Amino acid sequence: MTSAARRPDRVKPARDIGRCAPYHRTIDHRLPDRTPDDGGLSPTADRSALLLGALLDGVILATGADMGNVQLLDATTGALYIHAHRGFMRPFLQFFERVEHASDSACGAAAATAERVVVPDVCRSPMFDNIEALDVLLAAEVRAVQSSPLMSSSGELVGVLSTHYAEPRRLSENDHRVLDMLVANSALWTRLAQDSSRRTKFRWIAR
Repeated sequence: MTSAARRPDRVKPARDIGRCAPYHRTIDHRLPDRTPDDGGLSPTADRSALLLGALLDGVILATGADMGNVQLLDATTGALYIHAHRGFMRPFLQFFERVEHASDSACGAAAATAERVVVPDVCRSPMFDNIEALDVLLAAEVRAVQSSPLMSSSGELVGVLSTHYAEPRRLSENDHRVLDMLVANSALWTRLAQDSSRRTKFRWIAR
């Protein structure tokens, strides 16, 4: 991960600030808010899926976010996969379906550094010099994002929780407290990750 990705609060003028004008959607292509794949879940896995969604709903409400997702680490591939989301359209979910630690993204940086990453304005962050990623974020009406690593009780990464905002913003002290309380429950995240490993990753995203 580049040093720029580790210092997301360092801002610069966007390469083309006109690209950051508000997007106006003529047709709403948002997918229904989902937790993991519906097919063949055991009762335990199903409860875990519902809990993931409930936790995501709670943090979105508490921090005033507009969108969010939970990604869990696949131990085999070493990549993050979306296991619950709220408020996103198909192109965003396709683009970020699989995220590597070395990717230029807030969630990738959080996974690589095991620290919360806050990007107050994606249009002015060196993290998003990748034109394609910035276009995907703007099309999804994302202007700010935070990603918090989810750690197991043994200190290993199990996933990343991200919240997204339609306007540029910095997290308040209360936002940080809410996120700290949620991600501190390492036993919970470890259990959810173990249950989720019994499921196949998202394959319902149309290609």
